[in-house]
Amino acid sequence: MTKVEAIVQVARLEPILQRLELIGIDDLVVSEVRGFGRQHGHGLLFRGSPYSVEFVPKVRIEWYGDDREADAVWRAIAHSARTGNIGDGRIFLSEVAFGADLEDAL
Repeated sequence: MTKVEAIVQVARLEPILQRLELIGIDDLVVSEVRGFGRQHGHGLLFRGSPYSVEFVPKVRIEWYGDDREADAVWRAIAHSARTGNIGDGRIFLSEVAFGADLEDAL
């Protein structure tokens, strides 16, 4: 079993979900997260005073599934998330061991 985890720009979530739906993937976990890499946050103006926001809002997408589908999933995410600019995000693939469905656990 493989876990595909992607941390991407919030604005790219809808195109990613549409692309995944096209290839038959509809079981995901999506979380709002914050972080920074080479972007190093950005400056804002609040009530006339400048301040720095060190963390940029991002979205984490997690998919767990069969090893044979993992390649299609990460490629679909990469294709839909990529803008060519700094801060597009990252994709991670991990091997995971399946425990049990909660209905069957006890």
